[in-house]
Amino acid sequence: MKLLRELRKARGLSMKELGNYIGLSESTISLYETGKRQPDYATLNRLADYFGVTTDYLLGRDDKKEPVTGIGDGPRVNPVDARLEELLARADPDTKKAMILLLEQMQKP
Repeated sequence: MKLLRELRKARGLSMKELGNYIGLSESTISLYETGKRQPDYATLNRLADYFGVTTDYLLGRDDKKEPVTGIGDGPRVNPVDARLEELLARADPDTKKAMILLLEQMQKP
């Protein structure tokens, strides 16, 4: 899955950061990128959703990056949500706790 490496680097993510978001170790991401291991279906779907591409694109079966959508469907991953998730994946535990408190405070009437 060398395309995974290209997508990760294009987002400026380390293997560890991507692994934190997906719930995998840095070494597992490395194994995927070098083709020594293949992700299961659930992981493949999480990766495709995170990067906003099709699973076929990740597997090198299709040149089209964008997921197929029906008429009126928006993108599978909201860009704002994707950016927030990206920032959370990079944050240390204390920062994550502070962000949760801040968001909870902002939602109080």
